[in-house]
Amino acid sequence: MPIAVRREGVTLMGNAAFERWRSGEFEISDGDGVRTVRYGNGHDRTAFALELPLTSDGLKLVALLDPASAPAVLANVPAFLFATDGSGRVVFVSEEFYRVTGLCRDASPDWTRVVHPDDIAVLSATREKAIQERRDYCYDLRVRRSDGQYRRHRVHGVMRSEGGGSARWYGVVVDVEELFQAQEALRDNEARFQAMLEAVPDAVVVCSAEGVVEAFSPGAENLFERTAGDVLGMNVSDLAPYATTAKTGAREGNLPSAGVIGSAGVRQITIRRPSGAHVPVELRVRQIQMPEHPAFVGVFRDLTSAHEADRRLRVKRAELAHVSQLSAMGEMAATLAHETNQPLAAAANFIKAAERLLPADNEATGRARGLLASAAEQILNAGEIMRRMRSFVHKPQPAPSLHDLRDIVAEAAELALMGARETGVNITYDFAGGARLVMAEQLQIQQVIVNLIRNALEALEGAPLRQLHIGVTDDRTSAILCVKDTGPGVAEDVRTGIFEPFLTTKAQGVGVGLAISRTIVEAHGGRIWFEPNEGGGAAFYFSLPLLQQEKLHDD
Repeated sequence: MPIAVRREGVTLMGNAAFERWRSGEFEISDGDGVRTVRYGNGHDRTAFALELPLTSDGLKLVALLDPASAPAVLANVPAFLFATDGSGRVVFVSEEFYRVTGLCRDASPDWTRVVHPDDIAVLSATREKAIQERRDYCYDLRVRRSDGQYRRHRVHGVMRSEGGGSARWYGVVVDVEELFQAQEALRDNEARFQAMLEAVPDAVVVCSAEGVVEAFSPGAENLFERTAGDVLGMNVSDLAPYATTAKTGAREGNLPSAGVIGSAGVRQITIRRPSGAHVPVELRVRQIQMPEHPAFVGVFRDLTSAHEADRRLRVKRAELAHVSQLSAMGEMAATLAHETNQPLAAAANFIKAAERLLPADNEATGRARGLLASAAEQILNAGEIMRRMRSFVHKPQPAPSLHDLRDIVAEAAELALMGARETGVNITYDFAGGARLVMAEQLQIQQVIVNLIRNALEALEGAPLRQLHIGVTDDRTSAILCVKDTGPGVAEDVRTGIFEPFLTTKAQGVGVGLAISRTIVEAHGGRIWFEPNEGGGAAFYFSLPLLQQEKLHDD
């Protein structure tokens, strides 16, 4: 079959069969479905010229059919071929129309009988406009097939002028249901992708391998202070004038040149907004394969809040450490004052006894009595200095306030357990039940909790089973905290005095941590104790009086 590609009457290319039939350009004179083809050699040959539009700029596919074989060829084309006169009346349809629609061949090929009712208005309006403007047309409609199902079809019609100023339209109707479904699926996927971008609070930027931005989420608009309309199509390097690494702070130029977009991985950088503000971000990059080309997805997470939380946490830890140091000094001063009180008192008594044993007054004994009196006075001064030292290191504490013990424990645990999981410790919590309300000075109770947790972590160093459990329960009158570990436990010979000052099992320990904890807990009206942990290890508990609901309502 001779086939050629033409535009505006000029043949651009043809197949071998077409080249055999012609020796030059040819002309087509319109007739009633059958056209006369005049070849360049001057010979006329009658053929059926079937034209199908390829593109919107006039490129067409022309097939020349011998009139004798045209019906058989047309009957096997997998599309509806049709022709209409100047009024839009159908004067010809191919066999495929009847086969697909199931209509009787003797019936008039009326489109309205097989077109979806909602599409008839489009069919009529498009056809009338084409007749008025004498132009080609293309539109989609749904056609009912012989099985009763509607499928979407695309109608292409091209106008041909005829003698006397009349016109005809020749066209093809192609089933595009699969194409339509694919386009719908693509639109659905794009809608879901856009919904995902809008739902993610982080900044998401999708760009090509060349760095051209193809998607920009609302989170990215907030982070970079740029709208998607301004950014799409631009190079990602224009988003951040420069980026710096979190470790070295070295300037790295723009994002692509720094390897930030264009290489997978996770890193921390600092970007500069148009306003001049510098923002620390964590960037995760992953390469994906798009239908047309590979692309990169960059997820930027603003670390400003995280850094501020870390700063507050460091301040809190420093404050707790300072309080612990002061408490340790106070405990040591109190212990020293208590332990030296009796020796100093005994020394004063010995001096007074020595005064009485001196012989009668003379110049030598008088001087001795004066020296002994001075010595007794200095001993009393030493005791007073110890008491003043204790008062100095114990600054006034704020009054207790109402707290849920679970909240105090949660905050203290966060302080004490920083980096614990990275060392392989398995940490579990049990805060089941309702609120456990206590009257407590929060910082002091947190000091006790941090001390117990740190002791447990130190006990777990080198242990074969490294488990730490923190729980809050109650016994109806008291809220109880427990800290259990699977370390080596507490030796029998130190269990009875474990809360006494200066008793320690650590090589570098001072032995005041648990003593301070006991002092704080007992000052709150509670108690602290130790029990061996089932299965090995140690379990430390302390209790604080629960604030009864009746009293809470009365207050």
